[in-house]
Order: sequence, then C-alpha cells, then structure tokens
Amino acid sequence: MKEFLFLLRHRPVKLKRFYEYLVVSGRGFKNMAKEVDVTKDTESEFCDTSIEAGNKEMNSALAYLQHIDPSGNLHSAVSTTKFADHAIKERKERIDRMTTAMNLLEYKEYHKMKTSTSFQKIKPAGKFKDWLLKDSPNPEVALSAKNWSTLCFFAHETIAEIVDLAFIVRRDNTVGHEQITWSRSMKPLQTAEVMEAIRRFNNTNNSFSTLFGRKAVSPTGYRLLAL
Repeated sequence: MKEFLFLLRHRPVKLKRFYEYLVVSGRGFKNMAKEVDVTKDTESEFCDTSIEAGNKEMNSALAYLQHIDPSGNLHSAVSTTKFADHAIKERKERIDRMTTAMNLLEYKEYHKMKTSTSFQKIKPAGKFKDWLLKDSPNPEVALSAKNWSTLCFFAHETIAEIVDLAFIVRRDNTVGHEQITWSRSMKPLQTAEVMEAIRRFNNTNNSFSTLFGRKAVSPTGYRLLAL
C-alpha cells in the first residue's frame, strides 16, 4: 500500500481519493508503520489528533505520510484539506444527465450492467482477479485479498480516466455542431475516440484541466492514468 501512497504524493486530489477509498473500504494500512522506519513518537502523534482517532490502521497510514513528508503537507492533504475534485463532479453530473433521460427499461438495464462490473463493494476484486488471471491461473507471485482490492481500485480509476479523456475528444470533435444530448440516439464511445484520448495523454504533459491544449509539451517521463 505504501508504494501507492508514495507514487501519489505529487497528486493531492488523487491521494485524497485513494485515502477516502481505503477509509470507506475499511481495509486501511494495518501495521504499515512497522514496515518502515517510523518512530513510535511519530505514530502515536496521530492517535489523538487524526480524523480517524482510535483507528490504529488509519493512524498508521497518516504516520507513513508524515514519515515521507515531515512538513505535514501530505497528512493535511488527506485529513483536513478540501480539494475540488472536478473529475468526480463531472462524472456524477454525466451519470445524472444520462440516467435522467432513460425510461424504466433502459434504467433497469443500466443498473444491471453497473452492478455486474468488476468493481463492487462486496468482494470487489473477485471478477477483476478472474479476468486478469484467465490466461495464467497460477501466477508466480501470490497477492493478498487487500492487494487485489487495491489493484482493482486503480484499474477502475484507469478506466474512468480513459472515459473522461475520450469524452473530451468527442467534445472537441463536436464543437460547432449540435449539442450532445443523453438520449437513446447517443452513440457509445468509439474505439477511435479512446485511442485518440490515450495518444494525446501520452504526448502531452499538462494537468487534467489544461489537457490537450495547443501549448502542450512532451511529457518528461512515463505516466500512469490513475497515478
């Protein structure tokens, strides 16, 4: 778990999103402080002051964040700072517009498909694990249920990011044309739109808010959509 925290240290919004997922899922970072050189004083510092007071697992997570960033900025990012998560807001608005335009039968079909995804609250990593290991049922490295759940979360986030970027491509391609509506005539995302979104992401080094702008520059290193 600590590796993902470390990779997200420069992405405060995504760091907080990941931390909130861990809080809600109840999996946390059990005994993480023991895996690194976190002193007992650092760990106990959050026993009475953290938002998860009394929860040893969450306190261990906060202690690890304090360990890799003594300034306290990362700790504040997940515990007290309120960020405007524009991506989540836009996703919710998009779903709301789409479902509002559905009739009863369409909504039942949508609900059935949504509940059959690999990312579920109950045994979230089951279908994802089966899909990933369908060609290698006996992997060389065995992962715990907690690790599979975490990988499932980031797989879900990766797909969500791709969908977000693909809709940006569609929006750019429809500028000056009829406004997009969420009716039955709305076409699903096309493969070309997804591929173009990934191409632009791999060839630009912009934040999400300025992604695909004309002043785009080449990225300085390899990036992952969910990190």
